[in-house]
Amino acid sequence: MPDNAARLLYAGIIGDTGRFKYSSTSSHTFEVANVAQTEDAIDVAQARLAAYVYEHLTIDENGAAYVILTNEVIKDLKLGDDSTSSVVPLPGNIGEVVAWAIFVQQKEGNYRIRLRSKGPSINELAKEHDGGGHALASGAKASDDDEIKQVVQQLSEVVKQYKKENN
Repeated sequence: MPDNAARLLYAGIIGDTGRFKYSSTSSHTFEVANVAQTEDAIDVAQARLAAYVYEHLTIDENGAAYVILTNEVIKDLKLGDDSTSSVVPLPGNIGEVVAWAIFVQQKEGNYRIRLRSKGPSINELAKEHDGGGHALASGAKASDDDEIKQVVQQLSEVVKQYKKENN
């Protein structure tokens, strides 16, 4: 399997299974992930993208986090926007982060939003922004900076409400 295919397969498995934490994760999931991980080798551009995500991740007082990957950033790192899927699970490695959004600018200027969560349901938020998905892994769209700000605020409120109900 080509490295790029293995990397994308593994990133998809990680995202869709919540880093193997969702109840739908099976022994077959682990077998496929093992094959993909064995085949996968991270290149310098992917390592730099991961560093960029960690360096530029904004985390609010509620535990909502986000990062914006503009066309300029993607171009500077010599990546395509399809290469950004590998960094989607990274904010979840930070203990204080409860839910997060990664905004990936598209060539047309709008943004693809990748939403992930460790607890609060985020699919209703995704639906409000021309998206959908599962309770803990969803996708949406933002047309401009104003909509990005709106999504960030809504995500923070979702996390705040979740913490209030579960503490």
